[in-house]
Amino acid sequence: MALRTYSSEDAVGIRNEVNDWIRTGSAFDRIADVDTAMRDSEDSSLIKGGAAPNDHIVHGLRCTNIGYREIAAPIAQALLAVGYD
Repeated sequence: MALRTYSSEDAVGIRNEVNDWIRTGSAFDRIADVDTAMRDSEDSSLIKGGAAPNDHIVHGLRCTNIGYREIAAPIAQALLAVGYD
């Protein structure tokens, strides 16, 4: 089950604009896309749920151990990518 965030609709829109700029721009050699790892695939204003009903990736305003693993995955991918200098 996806979880609501504490953001407003305007804040979600700004976050999506900034993330799109980061993903598509040429300002960075490589990025770790934590937003994609954490958000619900059907509704980007929600935080995705875990595999099981009680497997939440956040608890209140902080990540759970499952959430920290979700964050670590894209960071590890970016750091271990071929051609990283």
